[in-house]
Amino acid sequence: VASSNAGDALKILGGVSFKDLGSDDQKLLLKNRILLAEKSQNWPTARIATDDYLSLKDLTTEEKDFGYEHKAYLAELILDFKTAYTALKAQSKPASQYRMALMADLAGDDPIPYLQKQILVTTDAKEKRTLASKIVMDSKDGEKEWAKYKDLFKDDPEAYADLARTLYSRHPSPAFFNSVKAQTGLKATSGYRMIVREEIF
Repeated sequence: VASSNAGDALKILGGVSFKDLGSDDQKLLLKNRILLAEKSQNWPTARIATDDYLSLKDLTTEEKDFGYEHKAYLAELILDFKTAYTALKAQSKPASQYRMALMADLAGDDPIPYLQKQILVTTDAKEKRTLASKIVMDSKDGEKEWAKYKDLFKDDPEAYADLARTLYSRHPSPAFFNSVKAQTGLKATSGYRMIVREEIF
């Protein structure tokens, strides 16, 4: 039935009480309920089945990860980012650092630790600079983070100067201005010219 109509198959499974089954059959029934409910876009049933699945006592680590992944997905659909974030953190293998950073941000938590982890694992220089820019601009102490990551921008003077200018415009500091002005390799960049103008004004 499921091959032709997921909704009808879900109704059939709905007539079976998982509590009357043995452990392996409970897992099989609830897992199929989750998948069929999602396929037929019956989101309330999918969420109930996921919670029932995660309440089972003898789930393996892999089975728990399956449940938490679907719990996170279903929570995202209704913009319940705190539940989604909590479910993703409960997995044995964390989701991508980007997804964790996004969920942390949407849930009202600090995304920066996840971005810092991604910087450590990526080998792409441009990606490192993009992540560093995000960390610097979102940090409460931008200059402190700038000191950690500014060396990543040595091969991209325009990006270096532009980030420095934005940071300076938010928190004008003579010491910071002088440290940027001392970088003679930046003089040809538009960001450098703008930061000099801002200091004059």
